[in-house]
Amino acid sequence: MFMNKKKIDKRNYIANLTNNTTRIDELMKSVISDSKNGKLLKQITLRNIWKETVGEPINSETVKIFEKEGKLYVKLRSAAAKSEVLLIKEQLLNKFNDKYKIYGTIKTIILI
Repeated sequence: MFMNKKKIDKRNYIANLTNNTTRIDELMKSVISDSKNGKLLKQITLRNIWKETVGEPINSETVKIFEKEGKLYVKLRSAAAKSEVLLIKEQLLNKFNDKYKIYGTIKTIILI
């Protein structure tokens, strides 16, 4: 079996490469949305970003966390943890969104 060797025009080759490029964030969104485990991956990422954002003391008081329609719902065990989150809510929101942007933007944090 002989392979047919074709000369590749370098200009066309480079043009094709340029036309077929995809931004990494678009590629990641595509992989996540197409994945069977995309929902699980999103939840794990959400939990990890929450832990990085609030630190271990508040994270250890976190019972439940989920995102729905741009809102982050958080259930905390103690009143002290709730008070602390409420005091720094806007700062947490900004820090959280910096890391969570591949999934979208969180508009508010709601304590449940």
